[in-house]
Amino acid sequence: MKITLSAPAKINLTLGITGLREDGYHLLESIMQALSLADTVTVEDIPCGIILSCNKSHIPTDERNLCHKAARKYFEAAGVQGGVKIHLIKCIPDGAGMGGGSSDAAAVLKAMRALYPAEVDLLKIASSIGADVPFFLQGGTMLCSGVGEILEPITLPQKAALRCVVTKPEKGLSTPEIYKLYDRSGVPFSKPLSAEIRVKLEQGDTDALFSVLNNDLELPAISVLPEIAARKEMLLSMGADCAMMTGSGSAVFGLFREEANARACHGKLNERSLESYFCTLL
Repeated sequence: MKITLSAPAKINLTLGITGLREDGYHLLESIMQALSLADTVTVEDIPCGIILSCNKSHIPTDERNLCHKAARKYFEAAGVQGGVKIHLIKCIPDGAGMGGGSSDAAAVLKAMRALYPAEVDLLKIASSIGADVPFFLQGGTMLCSGVGEILEPITLPQKAALRCVVTKPEKGLSTPEIYKLYDRSGVPFSKPLSAEIRVKLEQGDTDALFSVLNNDLELPAISVLPEIAARKEMLLSMGADCAMMTGSGSAVFGLFREEANARACHGKLNERSLESYFCTLL
C-alpha cells in the first residue's frame, strides 16, 4: 500500500525562551502556526529496510534524515517487522526555521501507523525525534511549551483573514549556533503569555496578535546574518502589517490584513529574484 500526505510548513508567531533545564535544553513558549506551503511525503510498505529518496539532491537520504529516523523509531516502538520506501518532494526551504524536516517526519509517523497499525504513543516517538515534530502531528495553531512536547490548541479567529508572505535569505542558519549566541547574550527569560492576552487573541483581536509577535532568537540570528533585518524591513516597506523571523531563521515572514497587498509584495520579491512564498494560515 502507498500513502501520500501533505507536510505543511510552520511559522512561529511567538517564540519566547522561558527557562533552561538542568540538562541544557531550553524551555520555550511558542504559538506555532501551520502554513499552506507544504512538502509531499509518499510512504510505501516493502518487505524490509528503509529506502529514502528526495527530489532535492542536497537533502541527505540516510540516517541523518529525520524521516529515516521516524521510520526506524516507529518499527522499534511497534515491535513489528517490515520496511518502507519513502519519497520526499521538498517545497519548504531548509535551514529556514519553517520545520520542513520535522513536518516530513511527522507525516512519516502518520503513514507508518496506517501501514503497520500498532498500539504506540506517536507523541512520545515524535518528541524523541525533534522539538517541532509533536506540533506537526497536530498542525493548525498550537501553543507549544516545555521543549516542544506540551501542546495546547489555541483559537485565532483572525488568522482566516490574514495572508502571509515568507522570504528566505540564500544562506540558512544553524539552530544550535543561534541558541548558543542567545545563551551568551545574557538577556532575561521571557514570561509566558498572560491570561488577558490569551483572551484577546481568542476573541480575534488582530492588533493584540501583532502586539505579541516576538522571537527571542531574532537578534542573535541577525548578528550572524544581517540580511534577516534587511528582509524584515523590505516586507514592511512593501505593505506588511508586521514582520518577524521564524524559528531560529533564516526565513522572515510578513502578515497582511489585505490579500492584494500580500500578493503585490510577493510579486515584487519575485521580480527581484528573491526566494519568497505566498501562504495562507491553516
